[in-house]
Amino acid sequence: MAGPELVTETQLRTIFYALPLPLSQPSLRARLAGMALMSIGDGVSLAAPNFKRLLTCKLAPHALLSPSYLWRQGIDPNNLSHGSTALNFMQELSTSLQPNGPQDILVTFAARHLSVYNAMALQNFFSPDIFTRFPLMVDLKVALDTCYYFGNTRVKARKSLVPAVRALGYRGALETKLERLDALYFLYNYLNRADPKIMSFLQRPVRQRLSAPYWVYLDEGALTLIKVLVVEGHYLKALLTDGAQDRVQVINLDLAPLIAPCGILTQERQAELKFDLEALKARLDALDPSELTAQPDTITPSELAFYDTFLPSLTSGEQAQFTRMMGHDVRQESNLAVLCNPERSLGQLTMCYLNENFPKALMDGERRAYERYCRHLVEKRSKTLLQELRLLADQLPEDDPKQYELLMRIAQYF
Repeated sequence: MAGPELVTETQLRTIFYALPLPLSQPSLRARLAGMALMSIGDGVSLAAPNFKRLLTCKLAPHALLSPSYLWRQGIDPNNLSHGSTALNFMQELSTSLQPNGPQDILVTFAARHLSVYNAMALQNFFSPDIFTRFPLMVDLKVALDTCYYFGNTRVKARKSLVPAVRALGYRGALETKLERLDALYFLYNYLNRADPKIMSFLQRPVRQRLSAPYWVYLDEGALTLIKVLVVEGHYLKALLTDGAQDRVQVINLDLAPLIAPCGILTQERQAELKFDLEALKARLDALDPSELTAQPDTITPSELAFYDTFLPSLTSGEQAQFTRMMGHDVRQESNLAVLCNPERSLGQLTMCYLNENFPKALMDGERRAYERYCRHLVEKRSKTLLQELRLLADQLPEDDPKQYELLMRIAQYF
């Protein structure tokens, strides 16, 4: 694996560490409870002065919450009554997450959760650009999977940050998100020392790797072979096989996946992993992609991430409205009731945005319409929420009173 260009002292890069607190699956309606952030010079000790902060966002009535997400992250929704409004939260995040130069890197764990930033950006009339503003991003969950298959760091419990760093000998506290930032710093630097070639490779723009038809790809931690069908922007459509199942898949390059040249699979590694490279190439060559998907030669809007489809779906008038609202000055708008049309996606976003951030600008009727909208959201999701809570109750460890108490608090909230 070839590494990136050397960084000189005058180009000393900054490493930005980010751990989001998502409250639901990534989608246009998703929301963050907060984000832990730290920025520090590459190779600089944690003891040195650096930016480190937990930004929190107050929960709004329209916020989309998932009991499973709350439980897994240890979040009591009853404690989310404090923090910034969504607008102030996004303004602080946008200011804090700004790279200083072309070598700066954004480091996270499970990059898909960062896409909730883009959801909140759209909800609050910001550009959904978290993945494009940084020239480089490293997902340490992907890095752990890569090192497991091809490197020296063989961590079995690598699906979440806490068990992963504990397995590597981290002894620091891990209760809070700020403490977990230190663990993220530990993991990033540990992997750079233990598997420098792999980390050097992962710290190159992924779009520079797509000059051959076949690639090794890690799909949710599973090793597969892909054959590229088409590349459009930051998406790749490919035939994919693991030897047992074949499919066509669109891969979002924003999320910093491992897409590596086949040379990473030496004969020794193929034998160890029981991964016959030539046989899988022949299998992919024998497939007719049109039998697996209706449009193998193009990437359709339905295959894009939500943050890439929303703005193009707006009419020209709605796009003009979105652009005006990006100024965050409601004095420009003469008829807020017309903007808050709950029958259209942009109208729903505008209604929620104004009621959360500029409630004094609204008339009583507009606030009542928002309250009806929030009640409708709760009623619409009631069965799903109940099923999710029952599933969590079935999974609850019998000898963990803290988890039981948290689940009861989550259930009481809903």
